[in-house]
Amino acid sequence: MKRFVLLLPIAAGILFGSSGVFVRTLSEFGMNNPTVLFSRTSFAALCLLIFLLIHDRSRLRLKAKDIPLFLGTGILGMLGLNLCYNEAINTLSLSLAAVLLSTAPVFVIILAAIFFKEPITKKKVLCILLAILGCVLASGLLEQLGGVTVSLAGIGFGVCAAIFYALYSIFSRKATDAGYHTYTVIFYSVLLITIVLLPFADMKTVGVFMAAAPVKNTALLFAHALCTSVLPYIFITLALL
Repeated sequence: MKRFVLLLPIAAGILFGSSGVFVRTLSEFGMNNPTVLFSRTSFAALCLLIFLLIHDRSRLRLKAKDIPLFLGTGILGMLGLNLCYNEAINTLSLSLAAVLLSTAPVFVIILAAIFFKEPITKKKVLCILLAILGCVLASGLLEQLGGVTVSLAGIGFGVCAAIFYALYSIFSRKATDAGYHTYTVIFYSVLLITIVLLPFADMKTVGVFMAAAPVKNTALLFAHALCTSVLPYIFITLALL
């Protein structure tokens, strides 16, 4: 069971890495960043709502005093992560954006020490240093010094995405400790993002995209939601239990 749990963050990372394919496809069609993210979270919220209504409606219960936790997982965590990661994807190579996102555990260690008083051991420090070294080697910064241009803004967005990913991990841990199920945490997180992004989304472009190839493009939007806004968050939240 422990070995299976260790595989969950890896599976989440693979699914997050696949988002580049969806983001670039939708961006090339003419969707801006908020619209791409809205199309993702709205379909994710719909999928989760249908699932919870069928599977267990009690998972939809939410206490008013715990709303700040979901604002943290949704607005501060998921929204920040996805907006920054989408920008990183559009300015860097997909592999580099994914590598930068993988620095999230570094920030999780730091934040866990602050919020949960978890000790930063020598082993953790070594892991942090190795992670940073690996990201520097993979990021192309050394190549930039050699004359190959790499977008510093893109790298900044990639690192910020990792920080927001770490914040999601911290707030989701607090939400699960408060007694909320993984599905509840993810559903209200994506629902809050959808509500916040609604005024900024270009609904006309989304409609045109779906009308261009109803079956294929609708399936793509559902796949985008499942692969990048449902399954990876389920995996990472389960790994924190």
